[in-house]
Amino acid sequence: MIKSKRLSKVLEYVDYVGTVADVGADHGYLAEMLIDSGKARKVIATDIDKQVIEKAKAGLYNEKSIVSVPEDLKKKYFTKIGPSYQISEEIKSRVEFKQHNLLKDTYPDKCDLIVC
Repeated sequence: MIKSKRLSKVLEYVDYVGTVADVGADHGYLAEMLIDSGKARKVIATDIDKQVIEKAKAGLYNEKSIVSVPEDLKKKYFTKIGPSYQISEEIKSRVEFKQHNLLKDTYPDKCDLIVC
């Protein structure tokens, strides 16, 4: 999915990706979809808010929530269930959610790349 040849080359060496809370913990799913190469990889998605983390873990979104997701990614990674969209188990299985306070807690040390 990554269009940049340089970034694609760098990502060949990345096993653990950390995503920092900005608009919700579910951005970990987007990171995994965008860098998906079929390689076994783990994304650690963090947020300070437990409710945000629980909502992200469910992986269920309304149309408005995923309006900016490219159509090819919607078809590949989401299943329409009534008025909602469910993220695929393939992606869910590669994203680990953790509560994390950027001002207080140390970030997991096994991350090769941190995205925000």
